[in-house]
Amino acid sequence: MPFRFSLQDLLDYRLRVEEVRQREMAEIQNRVEYVGSLVAQALERRAECRGELNEVVASGKSLAYQELYLNYLFGLERLIRKTQEYLEDLRRVLEIRRRRLNEAARERQVMEEIRKTERRAYLLEERRAEGRELDEIGLRNYLMAKREKSARGAEGLVR
Repeated sequence: MPFRFSLQDLLDYRLRVEEVRQREMAEIQNRVEYVGSLVAQALERRAECRGELNEVVASGKSLAYQELYLNYLFGLERLIRKTQEYLEDLRRVLEIRRRRLNEAARERQVMEEIRKTERRAYLLEERRAEGRELDEIGLRNYLMAKREKSARGAEGLVR
């Protein structure tokens, strides 16, 4: 009879949970990377805009024109700050998802250790059963040989 883990359904469930946790974490990780790239782009744009503003001021363009750049920079600063806050929130969520994934992996590993222990016990019992079977066969052969010997001995006396 082949080995069948008694808690296989639970192990399968734990595997599925771990896979779901991996997908959730990968999704958040991708979002963190994307938002991080947006922040980097906004920071680059801010640096470019500051350079352009310095050129506008140096060229002596009108205050209204300079004010356009300043308003754009202030808006960009607000956007960067909000996006960085969102990025930090995402990183916190990522850490939570990482902990949940680690927990799911530990639960699966516990089940796999139980499975290994149960399999070892199964194999040990199987070897013991084979040993008992071989002992029984050996005992039967011995008794049959003994009967045959005593039957031959009885035939020798009768003749």
